[in-house]
Amino acid sequence: MDACEISIIKGGGIHVKHKDDEFLLDPAVGRKTFFTSHAHMDHLPRRIEPGSRMISSQDTLNVFKQRVTHPSSITTDRVEHSEACEGIKLHDAGHMIGSCMAEIDTESCSAGGTILYTGDFNPHDRLFMKGASPLKCDTLIIESTFAGRECEFPKQDEIIRKVSDWLSGSGRNAILFGYPYGKAQILTALANHLGFIPICHGSVYAANRMLRNDSHGACLDCIPYGGNDSTSIMEDEDAKSVIIAPTSLAKSAFTKKLKDEFGSETAVFTGWAHKPRCSSFFGVDEAFPLSDHADGPSIREFVRGCDPERIITVHEGENDDSALNDLKREGYDIKSLRDSGRIEL
Repeated sequence: MDACEISIIKGGGIHVKHKDDEFLLDPAVGRKTFFTSHAHMDHLPRRIEPGSRMISSQDTLNVFKQRVTHPSSITTDRVEHSEACEGIKLHDAGHMIGSCMAEIDTESCSAGGTILYTGDFNPHDRLFMKGASPLKCDTLIIESTFAGRECEFPKQDEIIRKVSDWLSGSGRNAILFGYPYGKAQILTALANHLGFIPICHGSVYAANRMLRNDSHGACLDCIPYGGNDSTSIMEDEDAKSVIIAPTSLAKSAFTKKLKDEFGSETAVFTGWAHKPRCSSFFGVDEAFPLSDHADGPSIREFVRGCDPERIITVHEGENDDSALNDLKREGYDIKSLRDSGRIEL
């Protein structure tokens, strides 16, 4: 039987080849048939060859088109797109709205079989976001950013309680920082859940409008920053409001202006908040470990649910795979694509 080869693509992405079939996973250059797991910039293609076919969710395609900055190198109107194709099925990855895992059928070759590529994933339900579910597969290509044994994120209810307590004592117009696409939608839903009016920076407001749909529309209700409505709410001492802005603005003039005018306290929401001095690194008052990724214990649980014959890890964080070492002791065959570069099944 023919072998299945998995390798790193120079410049970004993963190449899966079996017989005459080729699948590109999150490539930096889209060609032939390729899969884009979600709409964060480190997973979107920077260039697409003519005649290529992009496999992704419709939400990911919509955000991709919005975020294209070099139309000469990416002509999205000429890219064929679908949410499935022969040999590839998509499943919710729980990382952000529209994020997907790819289940790839390599015709049950002797060592290939079914491959599940998680992309960035999160198996936990978060407010309106449903977590990823494990799928039985022969080969699991899994994101392991937070695979360290000491990395265990608090439960959602605990984080919500801590954020609520912090907001109660932080004064008016606290600023919550997160990625405009992904984390900011969770923060908008969290503000609404806690009874605060979300006033969103322009990039966050645009993302919320684009990603809003019938299933979670009310969760993303918000007001754009800078208009008359936001000004009157922010100046109303009895109003409960928060500002939601991109993390990149934490040390900007935008934030300084709000701190000077309202005494706004600031918080960043990131999985890296489990590390010491995270708040000082981002230049904020508080850091909450609200992550879009799986932590060490949930990675182990997800792997056991998939029960693969072999595991290939990608995006390892800080070279710490101690959570995966526990799985090795249970008998799982685990290899790092980052270390190997190329793996033949």
